[in-house]
Amino acid sequence: MNRGRVTPRDTTAMARIVWMDGRFRVECVGRGPSTVLTVYYGRYVMAQEPVPSARMAWVRAAEICRELGEGDLTHRAPAGKRA
Repeated sequence: MNRGRVTPRDTTAMARIVWMDGRFRVECVGRGPSTVLTVYYGRYVMAQEPVPSARMAWVRAAEICRELGEGDLTHRAPAGKRA
C-alpha cells in the first residue's frame, strides 16, 4: 500500500444532481463513468440506467421524460396495485 500516492478515484468526488422535468423528478448520482440516471414519478422509479456523464444524463432524461409524458400516467396504478 502506498499511502503517499493518490489514486484517480480519491480525487473524484461523488456527485448528486436532482432536477424536475415536468412532473418527473430526475436524479443523476455517481462518480465519473459509474453515474446512474433515475427518473421518478412520485415515489415510483419509472426508468434507471447508467450514463457516462452528467451531460448525457441531461440528454437521456429529456428523452425519457418526453416519452413517459406522452403516456397517460394519471390513471395508472403501480404493478400489483391495480383495482
